Amino acid sequence: MVTHSSRRSSTGKDPSSEGQRDRKKLDYHEGMSSQENESQVKSPKVHKPRGFAAMSPEKQRELSRRGGEAAHRKGVAHRFTAADAREAGRKGGRATHAKRKAEQIQSSQSSGE
Repeated sequence: MVTHSSRRSSTGKDPSSEGQRDRKKLDYHEGMSSQENESQVKSPKVHKPRGFAAMSPEKQRELSRRGGEAAHRKGVAHRFTAADAREAGRKGGRATHAKRKAEQIQSSQSSGE
């Protein structure tokens, strides 16, 4: 086994391996100017709205209207009827009462212990 003890620096490390690490750092940043490095590190990406968010409200409304018309023509559009409204209200009422009952049971158990 060959050792390089004669080449070691005063810190006890092999100077050639330190140089290789420094070269790798330089190679990574070699193609970039210091201004590019700073802009990549300091400034976050600017969020630009896309899709519907980038459109004016009038254009959004027009596209939505056209989509609704197309769905009705195709026969896949849903019309919310009074029966649908009753069923939705019934489901919401059940959920609210179930939550309230669970809270009452939980509070009575914790106070009874």
